Amino acid sequence: IPCVSLPHETKEVIKGSDTVLDCSYDSYPKPTKVYWKKDDDIIKQSNIFKRTHNGSSVEKSVLVLHDTNQSDAGNYVCVVENSIGTGYSNILQITIKDTPSSERKENAYEKPLIISLSVIGIILVFVGLIVCYKRRQRNNSHYESPDFKQGDVHRYSTARNADEYDLPITTDDVNTLRTSGSLDKINELKGNRAFTVNEFLQLFNDTDKFKRHIQLEFQNLTESYNTNQSGGEYYNETASFMTHKNPPEHRTYLNTALTMNENCTLFISSVPQSNSIGQFWKFVSKNGVEQIILLNKENQQVAEFYPVSDKAIEMKYLRLELDSSEKKNKNLFLFHLQLKHQVQDRKSSIPVKIYKTTNWKEKDKHLPLEVLSQLLDVTRSSKSKSALLMTKDDLDICMAGILKICADVFRAIDESTSFSVFQIAKEARNQHPTISLEITDYELCYLLIQHHLESNHLL
Repeated sequence: IPCVSLPHETKEVIKGSDTVLDCSYDSYPKPTKVYWKKDDDIIKQSNIFKRTHNGSSVEKSVLVLHDTNQSDAGNYVCVVENSIGTGYSNILQITIKDTPSSERKENAYEKPLIISLSVIGIILVFVGLIVCYKRRQRNNSHYESPDFKQGDVHRYSTARNADEYDLPITTDDVNTLRTSGSLDKINELKGNRAFTVNEFLQLFNDTDKFKRHIQLEFQNLTESYNTNQSGGEYYNETASFMTHKNPPEHRTYLNTALTMNENCTLFISSVPQSNSIGQFWKFVSKNGVEQIILLNKENQQVAEFYPVSDKAIEMKYLRLELDSSEKKNKNLFLFHLQLKHQVQDRKSSIPVKIYKTTNWKEKDKHLPLEVLSQLLDVTRSSKSKSALLMTKDDLDICMAGILKICADVFRAIDESTSFSVFQIAKEARNQHPTISLEITDYELCYLLIQHHLESNHLL
């Protein structure tokens, strides 16, 4: 007797679709008749097809129901006959499912609803942008100086946006800060206040007063810069390494971002080009620079002006060798170099250390306070009178300027009982206009000094 089977016992199909039913059978001797029955009625042969599988005795009978409707619902059986007997498959129950009208209604309303909500969302975003723009214009109108910029987001203090400095300035505020480098009633520049360490730290006890102090002192700093821009010269790649036409006490060096004074103990320079490496190291040797801080962002390519392997850099009268390199911590990589003089009558060697930053994210404008504090430690530990801050380009000079201001503050703390952030920043800005150009940069100077004082217990 033939062995006949169906893969399912029940099947639900959608009204209007084509439905395919197939049964498998194995018959020996060969079947004499194969047909389908629905509710005990034999189905006409026009819709039945036969399939065979090469290498197998199992064959299939396929029943196709076109444009299925409710009349096709029922019980189906596949029947196979041969000379021995008749085999029957299990019963397959077919049910017909209509597409629910509720689903069609949901689909009909869903698309217009999504479109409407999207349009409303776009309108709200557009209105929000207009409100922010108007508010920004209103805030900017409070300041006369074009250098007073707002809106930089930073992550190193409770003042998350420069808009927080938009506080009402009263007559009492002006009188109180008249001696701290702020503006008086007629906006004339007054002297700056010299802090002791304890007086400086007391500024941070009152957030509002601290913000007013930063706001007024920065405005004063900006106006003092605008009234005296002759103190410095701009970076000039085409200049000779040393401009001899300037007097000895005021010289300009190739690739330096500041005009150097003879008494300057912290130089700022951009990375030398390949054709000026020898001149750069001659400058390092002449000025007794033993500590170099290379401010470098992640994935930022820097010209190889120092050796990173056993291969030394040969220059006229100078030879630069790598002694060793080490990763000091997650923020700094240290290279120990030897700068050797090749002149016959003056053979000597100068140790030079390069501290390279490794944790400055490309998206961040400022280095984290932790890294800045470690770099300040480097400048404070330098035994030589000169150190060097290096940047990839002028865009990073702001960060170098912040470090220079803070390093000069701590040098003043070491040499005296009082110091003035305003006066030191004023001198730095007179040397180069991009240092502390924005109020958030000036605030960072205060926060870095506070952080370094407290973390190193310099009280």
